Amino acid sequence: MRKENILVASAPVTIDVCANCSAVFVDYYEEAHSVARQRPKPSDDAKRETDAVCPDCRAAMALFPYEGNGPNVLTCSECLGMHVDVAAQQALREWVRYTPKPPDEPSSFLEHLLKLLSTPFEY
Repeated sequence: MRKENILVASAPVTIDVCANCSAVFVDYYEEAHSVARQRPKPSDDAKRETDAVCPDCRAAMALFPYEGNGPNVLTCSECLGMHVDVAAQQALREWVRYTPKPPDEPSSFLEHLLKLLSTPFEY
């Protein structure tokens, strides 16, 4: 993974991008410092265990529905970092596109990130 500095809703954010598979790891606290609407912390009720290990803190990762009702995304149970592979990116794009939201609700961090991810990173 390599660090990529991007602007999300005019705020600088650092994400990790895998040069091999284009997966992205988003640190929850980087996301929290952006000016975009932050995702809620995942509920343990919807958690699905996996064998995945967090690339940041080495804790167990589990699948959680994004924002409680979206596609499942690998999320660290400790640092809340989110690992978004290419398939999850596509599922999230579709979910954002077809999920209605109130007109006065600010864009989520994810919406900003997905717009950026639609343009490939140069390695």
